[in-house]
Amino acid sequence: MAEAATIGLVASIVTLVDLGTDVMGKANEMRKATSGMSAETQSLESTRERFISALKKFECARLD
Repeated sequence: MAEAATIGLVASIVTLVDLGTDVMGKANEMRKATSGMSAETQSLESTRERFISALKKFECARLD
C-alpha cells in the first residue's frame, strides 16, 4: 500500500514540475516579446484580424 502512495506522490511532483516549467517558459516568452504577447497569441490575433476583414468584405458584397 505504501508503494502505491509513493508512486502517486512522485507522479504528482512530476506533474507539478512539468506545469511549472510550462508556465515559466510562457512567462519568459512573453517577457522577451516586444509586444508583450506570446508568438502564439500574436498569431491568433493576426488570424482574428484577417477573419474580421474577410467577414466585412463578405457583408459588403452581400449588400450590393
